[in-house]
Amino acid sequence: MIRFILPCCLLILQCALLHPTFAHSKLARLIRTSLTPITFLWFLTAPFRCSVRPPESADLISRMSFATSCILMSVKALDWGLGSDTVYTRTFKIVNGVKRWEKFDQDEEAINQKLQENDSCDAFQLILWVMLLMSSSRGLQFTWGPPTHPTNNLSTSDLIRRIVYVNIPATLALAFQIKTRDSALQTPVSVFLSWGIVHFPGLSLLSEVIYTASHGIWLASVMDVGLCLTTLGATVLYKFARWLNAPDAILQLCDPIYYPPAYDSPHLSSSIAELWGRRWHALFKRTFVLMGGKPMVWITKRLGASSNTQRLMGLFGIFAASAFLHEYPIFALTHPHQPYRHLFSEFPGAGFFFLLQPLGMLIEPYVIPLIPKKLGGGKLWVWAFLILTGYPYRIRYLVDCQLLSRIRPLSEWTWLYILSPVKT
Repeated sequence: MIRFILPCCLLILQCALLHPTFAHSKLARLIRTSLTPITFLWFLTAPFRCSVRPPESADLISRMSFATSCILMSVKALDWGLGSDTVYTRTFKIVNGVKRWEKFDQDEEAINQKLQENDSCDAFQLILWVMLLMSSSRGLQFTWGPPTHPTNNLSTSDLIRRIVYVNIPATLALAFQIKTRDSALQTPVSVFLSWGIVHFPGLSLLSEVIYTASHGIWLASVMDVGLCLTTLGATVLYKFARWLNAPDAILQLCDPIYYPPAYDSPHLSSSIAELWGRRWHALFKRTFVLMGGKPMVWITKRLGASSNTQRLMGLFGIFAASAFLHEYPIFALTHPHQPYRHLFSEFPGAGFFFLLQPLGMLIEPYVIPLIPKKLGGGKLWVWAFLILTGYPYRIRYLVDCQLLSRIRPLSEWTWLYILSPVKT
């Protein structure tokens, strides 16, 4: 535990030195830069060094979550040590009844930054500022990410309604996956045969399509429900803190406005670019840009490539980083004394899935016009491409990692379990 606390403290120090108080301090910049290799390497290798016992199936997800958190912290160490400059706050404005953080023009930005640099900041205020920056997945006050949902503007009733609605496809998709897992042959076609459906040409293909689609629907729905539950929890804390007349600085830490819906109806995407660029969650976007996008742009620029080539390679770099991040927690399970060490030699289907996405973006301008709109047009293309490329992703997590091995059989599902948004 002690060896984990020290790097966290160093990362917190890097974060604190981004405060406007230290905007013109060369010493602060030197400290942040000097700490970067220490914090980066420690968090990057932590999942491999902290594997002191074989993971049981019960803690498989927690181990993978820990590994994901470590890679995100390692990228934050790079960002806060080498990439980011001083971080400034912004004020709210209301556009068409929706709260947004205001973006200043150049002159107003300079005045705003000067005021924050000259503003006094005691230790308590600095601690709260650090907590706010470290807990934000899209930068302080959402300085980056898609503009579709800049803040959370959902009421408590809207949140509960969204959780209930999204939990329906999540439960149905999970039920089909568990039914497949517990079937005689552990294949989706055996599920249909067990329902009395007569085998016909194409049934195997149809069942595989439904199985892959179910896995994708379940993943997106579960993440959306989980993030909405986080928002709901923040809402309860915020109202309770207001009832206690807590200071504004404390209220800001649990303000539900920082927890907007992560998804914007991804099933309605009419292109792969729209899906990943606007409708999917942006929780790791900054990480992917720093890990792959910016390095590839820098390399191609130094090689004298054109701006279009730089953007193209940056796109491939972003998805290569995404591929690495989705395989990294799996590799973290390949400790020599763990039963999952065979995963290292299996085909990295999750990474392969993300490496194919930029190819889909490149060819879709030529493919989508060929699909009649009455058949779905771009929407049909998105579903077809994701199901086709999602097969190795499904195999990687459901077969290789046995991600759903701890979910109880359908025979043990109660109405309370079915209605519960969290199923373990």
